Amino acid sequence: MGKCELKSEKEIRKQGRGASDERVERTHNISAVRWFDNRAVAMLSTLTGCETVVSAKRWDKTTKQQKDVTMPSVIGDYNRNMGGIDLLDSYLAKYRYKMRSRR
Repeated sequence: MGKCELKSEKEIRKQGRGASDERVERTHNISAVRWFDNRAVAMLSTLTGCETVVSAKRWDKTTKQQKDVTMPSVIGDYNRNMGGIDLLDSYLAKYRYKMRSRR
């Protein structure tokens, strides 16, 4: 995705928590998404983009209570499924065996 210019972190921070920006490359159906939570998060996806929005609960320091924040579905999918790879890596680290060979 050459020359894919999403809004800068400063611009998206001014819009506030839950703001997002998306660009789509039509020939390969790749979407680039930048979303602002505590910091700006950028992701590329061929599965989903910003077209569907889910809500997430986040802690608001000023009001000291939970607040609903809009989140693109690509971020929600990543958050739901990110533990699988970490779990696999931890299982592999526990049962590593040393392979030795002789010439």
